[in-house]
Amino acid sequence: MHLSPEVELGLVVASAVVFVATLVAVPMLVVRLPADHFVRPPTRRSVLIHFGRNVVGGILVAVGLAMLVLPGQGVITILIGLSVLDLPIKHRLIRRILSQPRLEHAIQRLRERAGKPPLEIPDSDEPSPPASERRAVNSRRSRAPSGSAGRSHA
Repeated sequence: MHLSPEVELGLVVASAVVFVATLVAVPMLVVRLPADHFVRPPTRRSVLIHFGRNVVGGILVAVGLAMLVLPGQGVITILIGLSVLDLPIKHRLIRRILSQPRLEHAIQRLRERAGKPPLEIPDSDEPSPPASERRAVNSRRSRAPSGSAGRSHA
């Protein structure tokens, strides 16, 4: 299949525009995310907001998939799209993507440069606990004595 020169030029221009837009938009979105965005419990929303979020999230995932072969930040765009979606599989996919060391390092570096706290990344093999449980576990960890006192080594 041969494309006309006008269509080819249009695709090149569209690809360049998407590339530049993602270079600006994706880092801004990553920096604006609250530090606990990926570990806090979901909030209830109206049907209209639920539908709108799924439409926007689906578009971001589709654009991110396209950017895997076109210029742009495909993986980060997919991650942001998935975080917007309200689907049961969302949390598992996000944990799997965020478990990639290079991506986590890039995200944390963006946030550090912007003076934001690091994102709390959920463990890849267990679901996110509710916020109240996280606070309880974190406070127990901070009060726990260091060393191996009390453990038996038989």
